[in-house]
Amino acid sequence: MKKINLSPSFLTKVYEKGYDYAVGEKLGLFPKKDTAAMSDGRLIHSLISERLGGEKAKIAVSTFDSFRTKEAKEWRDSQPDDVIIIKPEKLEEVNKIVDRVLNHHRFKPFLEVPCATELTVEKEINGHNIKGILDVVSTDNEAVNIIDWKFVSSIIFDSFDKKALYMHYDLQAAVYDFLKNATNVYFGVIENEEPHRIKLYHCDSTFLESGANKFNKAFKILDEAKGREPNFDINDIGELMSWENYAG
Repeated sequence: MKKINLSPSFLTKVYEKGYDYAVGEKLGLFPKKDTAAMSDGRLIHSLISERLGGEKAKIAVSTFDSFRTKEAKEWRDSQPDDVIIIKPEKLEEVNKIVDRVLNHHRFKPFLEVPCATELTVEKEINGHNIKGILDVVSTDNEAVNIIDWKFVSSIIFDSFDKKALYMHYDLQAAVYDFLKNATNVYFGVIENEEPHRIKLYHCDSTFLESGANKFNKAFKILDEAKGREPNFDINDIGELMSWENYAG
């Protein structure tokens, strides 16, 4: 099997769902589901990066009411696979969110000093290649600060401080910290529903330590698998029990 770059999302899948699922998805053995929220999240990432001096966002603005006509279908199908197709009114809505993010008083200090966006960083460790794309790396005379944007539902926004651990963002933060030896790692959380609230979260040392432990466990799973082909036949027998016994 060909060598796989270990991204934060891949390592999270290894830790959460196991070797076979993570590798199978990485190799494209089963399709990944995309949602409107995921598409909007990628668009916001791209537009923030563009505004901060990064590459131009890959978007195509559609003037068609729908794609039922031959002309509309031909235009849609002519767009490259990595281009996000969007209506003018949707682009206006998303740009308003981006404006608020860039002008938010908690984010501005990091964005007004030299910063790189969508920065790809790689490091070798124990024969594995760790590769991550950092949304924002902000550098001043004293610190290297990383910001990762999260576009989340209202439910997750309201309890992000708790759900971040369950969603294994601590592992992701630990990978970013490892790749860039950061002074601070932050998550910039954007609500994907109105009123599109925005909040900055700092990852403290215990959060990063929790993520580093998961990072190490994911590596152990990979080392034990020794690069074998994925297998989706589960031989273990699961045990169902009461919540009291499970929680205990």
